[in-house]
Amino acid sequence: MKYGNCLIFAIGKFIRFGGYIIVRKSRTTWIPHFMWTKSITNLEIEEYKPIKPLNGKLFRWFPIHVMIFEGRVRKGTGEEV
Repeated sequence: MKYGNCLIFAIGKFIRFGGYIIVRKSRTTWIPHFMWTKSITNLEIEEYKPIKPLNGKLFRWFPIHVMIFEGRVRKGTGEEV
């Protein structure tokens, strides 16, 4: 996936492979962040993150940039993500 967002990525993985969608607070804005995992017991989490995150007070309160962005898939364990 080249362009998208974390919600589109997580729903796509859930539809294709099953598993679980994980929701947590975003680190940069008030909009939640979505991740996907195949199993709850073996927390190998996949998430879609922006290549160049936008920071600043304006983007925190008006997060239009989270609708679609260029990103990459990041894989890790529960402690890393």
